[in-house]
Amino acid sequence: MSRLGAASEPARVSRAVLEAVARLSDPEAVVFDDEAEAHKAEVRPAEPPEWRDLGEGLVVVKPSAFDESLAGLVVSAITYSASSGGAGVILDGRGGDGDGFEGVERVISHFISADVFLYVVQDLGGRELDFRSTARADRASVPLIYLVDEQTRGAAELLAVLLQEHRAGLVLGRPTRGDGVIRRTWPLPDGRFVRMASAVLALPDGRTWRGRGVTPHIRVEGDEWKRPEFRPEDMARGKRPLDPERRRHLEVFIQTRQDAVLARAVDILLALQSLSGSRAESESTP
Repeated sequence: MSRLGAASEPARVSRAVLEAVARLSDPEAVVFDDEAEAHKAEVRPAEPPEWRDLGEGLVVVKPSAFDESLAGLVVSAITYSASSGGAGVILDGRGGDGDGFEGVERVISHFISADVFLYVVQDLGGRELDFRSTARADRASVPLIYLVDEQTRGAAELLAVLLQEHRAGLVLGRPTRGDGVIRRTWPLPDGRFVRMASAVLALPDGRTWRGRGVTPHIRVEGDEWKRPEFRPEDMARGKRPLDPERRRHLEVFIQTRQDAVLARAVDILLALQSLSGSRAESESTP
């Protein structure tokens, strides 16, 4: 073996040991060759959030990232829904990530009381570092359904945890990632950088979702709620046209038929809206 080969062998062993130690602490740790590469991986291209008005006061919002803009986006969706029929908001957290934990706190503050202890930040040894609570905020006037899947992590997963824990909204889809940590980038002795867990998120009683994730209130797998293809003539039954309400509902279903999870969420919100309207009508009848 050449002197160069002999010298490089310990370096390779050292690199492997550093990576192994990092991933022992955090299986999803990522090692970067230099600071520029690490920064590039952390900074995502800015994309506009998706916003869909389905009609009937149904608004679907998919954030570009779960960051500081999250609360404003959700509040504007709530306001719009309430002013245009009030069926509710569907927030799409499938594939969601991000470190906008304060944005999540502001969102949940619109669905539960102020000054409620939400979660705690712990170091990797379990020592408590910070306590987070709700802020004072106007109460949301429409229901919220939150869509999740196996790629929901970070701040997006925290929102699912809090909605379930406080019965503040319906979580629907597939079990989440089970991430439950805060990550930061650290320099390594060999000049590389590693992004790995620096703290763990936990509920006030110490429960964490790291490694197990969040099981939705309603689990939707595959295409079991996928709509069949609709044709224009389906908007009428024989020669008798559908009444206006059913026609509007069918138009909503047509828009969501390719997405089984979203279609199920639409079903639920329209059913709740219908029940609420029937109840209000019966209460107003002498």
